[in-house]
Amino acid sequence: MTNSIRDHGTWESIPMPQVGQVTLTIVSRGADCDLTVQGGTVAPRYLGANRESLVLPPQLVPQSGRVVVRAVSRGGQPFPADHVVDLAVAAGTTSVLLRGIPVAGQIEAGIATIERGDGSLVLRPGEGGIATLGLGGWCAKRREEDNRPVVPTITRIVVDTSSSMRFHDDEVRALLTWVEDLYDTVGTERPEVRSGHVDGHTERGVGYVVGPSGSGRTVTVTDLPLLDSDGESLVLGAPELLRALPSALAFCPSEELWAELKREDKAFTDQTLRTLDPLLEWVSRPATMIGALS
Repeated sequence: MTNSIRDHGTWESIPMPQVGQVTLTIVSRGADCDLTVQGGTVAPRYLGANRESLVLPPQLVPQSGRVVVRAVSRGGQPFPADHVVDLAVAAGTTSVLLRGIPVAGQIEAGIATIERGDGSLVLRPGEGGIATLGLGGWCAKRREEDNRPVVPTITRIVVDTSSSMRFHDDEVRALLTWVEDLYDTVGTERPEVRSGHVDGHTERGVGYVVGPSGSGRTVTVTDLPLLDSDGESLVLGAPELLRALPSALAFCPSEELWAELKREDKAFTDQTLRTLDPLLEWVSRPATMIGALS
């Protein structure tokens, strides 16, 4: 029997035998939580009346893809500040204690992943070894687990700098932070961000933003929809604006979506993902669809 203790941040992968079952047990001191898995081909089997320990048959781990082991706060409240959990993993002759995994501020947290390697199962930390604490990265990982990966297509973001946009500084900042985190997580080069020309000028003014130019997919963040002939726009303000000024290439996020983007905590849930799904679909629009709509 091989036993070891691995502290969070000190390891990248652990090979485990893929013959026989894998037993997982979570230890959470001071905050009750359950253990769940996502991405498996069959259901796990829980041990005992609680959901703190479960058994994974080897066939649960898909040939391609991975199983994500998640800690879920019991009662729907975020884990308290600085909270950590331990995860005991036993497979065949290998037994490992993963110690001090941070979950603070989250309701659900990915604490380990299991995938198939060359003749073995491979245990990796967190979200596959990548730190994705931001909302954009969290969305990318959740969609990947649901077999709906995000493939962002935006290559350039033009930000309207007219005077009226000053009321939307918080929304613009939250959107750009989300986009950066999303792109970093999926491994795509971040889009270029630049200020838009208003009536032909770069200083803050009042007027219609000059349409984008150049190759790739360009979107303009503004409070006045562009004409379809001038390209795509993400419109800040009430969705009713698009009913008054309809545009096939304009997207206007809901108030609930903006609230999710601007949140400062990490207590993301399935409802968070459902709320952000329209934005995730929009950033993934293929160029062929844009041409058909214009």
